[in-house]
Amino acid sequence: MTAQARGAPWLLDPRWDTVARLDMGRNPGVCTHIVLIGSPVLDGCAAVGATLTDLGRGRTGPVVDLIDVMTGPADAERPPGSDGGNRLVTGGRPISWDLRGMELDAVEDLVRARLTSVLHPNSLVIAPAAAADSPVRCCLARAALAAARSQAAMLLEYPQWPHDSSSFENVQWTRLRLLAPSLTALRSKESALPALGDPAPEGDLAAARCVAEIVALPGDPELAERSDVFAEPADAHADVADPFDAMLTEGATDDPWHLDHSPYERRRLELVLACLGRPRYARVIEIGCATGQLSVRLAERADLVIAVDASAKALEVARRNRTPNIRWVQGTVPQDFPAAEADVVILSEIGYFLDGPELLATVRAARRAVRPTGEIVVANWQRPTERIPLDGPAVQAQVAEIIDLPLRARYQDADLVIEVWGEPVSVYDEYAEPPDRRSTAAEHEQSCE
Repeated sequence: MTAQARGAPWLLDPRWDTVARLDMGRNPGVCTHIVLIGSPVLDGCAAVGATLTDLGRGRTGPVVDLIDVMTGPADAERPPGSDGGNRLVTGGRPISWDLRGMELDAVEDLVRARLTSVLHPNSLVIAPAAAADSPVRCCLARAALAAARSQAAMLLEYPQWPHDSSSFENVQWTRLRLLAPSLTALRSKESALPALGDPAPEGDLAAARCVAEIVALPGDPELAERSDVFAEPADAHADVADPFDAMLTEGATDDPWHLDHSPYERRRLELVLACLGRPRYARVIEIGCATGQLSVRLAERADLVIAVDASAKALEVARRNRTPNIRWVQGTVPQDFPAAEADVVILSEIGYFLDGPELLATVRAARRAVRPTGEIVVANWQRPTERIPLDGPAVQAQVAEIIDLPLRARYQDADLVIEVWGEPVSVYDEYAEPPDRRSTAAEHEQSCE
């Protein structure tokens, strides 16, 4: 598998680390009505469908209208799958505006008038961002902007889908915002994609399966300020370590995760070590080290191991093993990812504790940290998870979509998948004995026969 064969390497762009997040579930009374508009609306559903599914669940969520605007000649046929947006947004109300046969100026006026008639200050319009190569997108973007202004509504834009690096060329990065849909909503959207007849190539559908979704604030400063009401506080994830600390504080054991004695955990440790491409490393970064069982074994093969965990209590236990070449670091990722180069970065059963934007940022940090000949090891439990943001299959799939390194090695069984990303390495060639030593050994074997 090569980087060119995968779907979204543009998400490795370091500028994504500067993009703020929105939590659309904040201030629930502020938004009681959402209008997603597009031509086709399928584009918008593929871009933000999981987030809208999360918002539309339950009786207290906002009403979600999915407006599909049909334009073009009067006899134009509907594109295949374009009417399937409601399958990508569970709970959305599909609405069709058939404006075929009308000039775009007339379409813009009519769309603006219709939107104005249904919007109010608690409405949020999600409209396509203008694109120079798409007069229809520009038409809908202008109509939505005018209607939102006139009704003091909120407005967000979704970049051109299928997303790729060109989708963001005309959008200021300061306007982009990331969303973190639930795993249930992501799975719902993903399961609906094949039913739409695959109107886009596999690489483009991969962008729609991303564990984060992307919107942009409007260019109008007043509207942008109004629409940024969902901005996530900087300390929103400050308590991430609390449940892990509690397990060590309230339990009667220093090993609440059974890392010392569980056959699965012991086997996982040995398999991760076996998948490493070289016998010896200068520096290893391990994210999510817990109480340090893997860290200690890595230290046998490395000059330095930087072992990171969010839980202060777990690190207290880990430090009891006074291995001199382990540097224990308390921190959360992606914020506290070590600012150091490494020969190996290990993400073993940590990715699914992160939400979508956090996972993407952590993978970017790992990619920046790993040296050109190094490797990134991603290992995850493959069974269902509960009460955490993601699961193993989602993490493995997302890493595979965005990483720009070849797949060096892979192990899979019923419980576990381990993937090693890095340039190919031959231990036989790299660590071969000099020719004179090999010939001496062969002569010795012959003399013993």
